[in-house]
Amino acid sequence: MKSKFIYFLFFFFPVLIMTAQEKGIKGTVTSSDDGLPLPGATITISGTKNSVSTDFDGKFSIEEIAPDATLVVTFVGYGSQTISLKGQKNINIALKVGNNQLNEIVVTGYSKQKKADITGSVAIVNVKDMMKQPEPNPIKALQGRVAGVRVSSDGSPSGGNTKVVIRGVGTLNNTDPLYVIDGMPTKSGMHELNPNDIESIQILKDAASASIYGSRASNGVIIITTKKGKEGKMRINFNTYTSLSSYSNKLSVMNANQFGQALWQANINDGLDPNNNHLSYQFDWSVNNNKPQLNKVLVPEYLDAERTMKSSNTDWYDAISQTGVASSYDLSVSNASDKGSYLFSAGYYGNEGVVKTTEFKRLSARMNSS
Repeated sequence: MKSKFIYFLFFFFPVLIMTAQEKGIKGTVTSSDDGLPLPGATITISGTKNSVSTDFDGKFSIEEIAPDATLVVTFVGYGSQTISLKGQKNINIALKVGNNQLNEIVVTGYSKQKKADITGSVAIVNVKDMMKQPEPNPIKALQGRVAGVRVSSDGSPSGGNTKVVIRGVGTLNNTDPLYVIDGMPTKSGMHELNPNDIESIQILKDAASASIYGSRASNGVIIITTKKGKEGKMRINFNTYTSLSSYSNKLSVMNANQFGQALWQANINDGLDPNNNHLSYQFDWSVNNNKPQLNKVLVPEYLDAERTMKSSNTDWYDAISQTGVASSYDLSVSNASDKGSYLFSAGYYGNEGVVKTTEFKRLSARMNSS
């Protein structure tokens, strides 16, 4: 009986091992419209970070994969597809063209059109993703999110010095685009607008915008639509956040004695007398074997002849910097029915910059009704 049990284990365990082994698969990804292969499509094993891409003929292979794994296939311009292998070794995948974005409604000047019907260059900004980056100026959050649009800022707490370049530099060295908020053109800074009040942002980048807004649109147009009340129950929203900021990289500054050493070495390198300098530094130095040697730095009490500027070991980064604290509080009440809609919002934003005495505070209130 014991020998039979051993034989049973001998034959049973190889079956388990063979069953648990992972197997490879091969496949082809094509377009469902014309059947042409899709090179560069991404095939990801669900639940992992492992992925491969199709070659020029739309083919791919994965050497090690569980027989019951699930694949997620994606390609730019096509809808993603999820496939369960169920032990298959060869699979053919046909992706459908994703045309959802072509049905989006785009505001172009004084009218609204489907994106598929527009011949000009229009970029639509994903406001939800933009709001994940808290900024006092909503335009600053566009940086890196729109192709062909360059956004730069000086890092001030208000973000008021944010520059946007859409169509290059104009004849009069002006790059500011035209801002249109709910149909009202303006050239003022967007740091005055509460980012939580924005529903959508569209950017008109080509010369066709000039046919709508004239010469004001020569540098491009940024159209901002604010939020309105939505049908249903009355909505009360409250958002708040607090963020801290500091220097990412601090230069290590020298003290008075270290500065004297650098000043002495600079004069020696230039072949000058180190004791004849404009900062009243004096040096005890000698020459040994034709090599200058510094013995001691005599730091003066005053650095100028008028005796108004004392020498010190001040670390100016610590003297002028601080931990920046930004706080935001936003409250909105909205509702709508078949007779009309309303939205009221109030917000406070305060930002103490990383440089002392630099700060920005904004109180905003807005009423939108129809």
